[in-house]
Amino acid sequence: MSDQMFSAQTSGRVWPPHLPRNALDDLPRTPGVYCFYSPTDQLLYVGKSVDIRTRVLSHLSAHSDQAVDRKLQQTLARIDFTVTPGDFSAQLLESRLIKQRFPLYNRRLKKTQTLFQWQWSNNAEGYATLACTPVHCERPDWHAFGLFRGKRAAQSALETLVSDHALCQRLCGLDKARRGACFAHQLKKCLGACCGKEAPETYNDRLMNALQSYRHQVWPWEGPILIREVSDHHDSLSEPPHLVDQWIYYGQVKDPNRLSCLKRPPFDLDTYKILLRFLLTETRQQSAGLRISPLSENMMTISGGSQ
Repeated sequence: MSDQMFSAQTSGRVWPPHLPRNALDDLPRTPGVYCFYSPTDQLLYVGKSVDIRTRVLSHLSAHSDQAVDRKLQQTLARIDFTVTPGDFSAQLLESRLIKQRFPLYNRRLKKTQTLFQWQWSNNAEGYATLACTPVHCERPDWHAFGLFRGKRAAQSALETLVSDHALCQRLCGLDKARRGACFAHQLKKCLGACCGKEAPETYNDRLMNALQSYRHQVWPWEGPILIREVSDHHDSLSEPPHLVDQWIYYGQVKDPNRLSCLKRPPFDLDTYKILLRFLLTETRQQSAGLRISPLSENMMTISGGSQ
């Protein structure tokens, strides 16, 4: 690379002292995942983008206010990348690499062992109660509400729900007093289910309506599906399809005829959210270039039990 080209490419950017001058030459303007390495070849950061080159350059911006970018500008020595057909495959690959390889500077998408959910039950008076309970991430309760990475996040979301819908703090586990009106009722922010002023049927209906956005999406297909992503950038880029069943991602399969006796992977919250974003409507599937091929249930014999 000539000095003139190098100067133009680095204008307005901080060039890492360990990064070769030609490190950006082969970066494509296509979707995919990129990896940053240190001078000792330690994996520093994994990211994804619909435009790898532009996203990598943004990390080197002299005007970036991200602490991670400032660290990378001092330690980055090598860039690797993987081109994908589109954003769907890039998001899945990014999530998998972060959980498998533990990059130094990635703070999100970390592997989680325990999730928290809200469990519904009815007390002796017929009022619905909510309890924040831990569940192992491999076995979330699809009849419970919400999926949260920690108890604090679950409690905070529940506090907002109670406040927004004038629900009872005690029945939702936020007021530990055993009798009398809850504190929110004293402030006229609870309609009185805690002291019998609101009928159980009325309160339970209001609570269920408030929880609708926290209900889990029913799997839209009868069995497993194969998802193939069509590339808008590379006509010759053809990847094996992704296998998904009941919101569990099995990975990419080269031979769909050899699906018997598969071991079911653990449920992953980040992957679940990715699948929800791309699969819930045909319009979203089409705009992302996804082609869905349903499989018959008897094509897969899953080891480890069903959900």
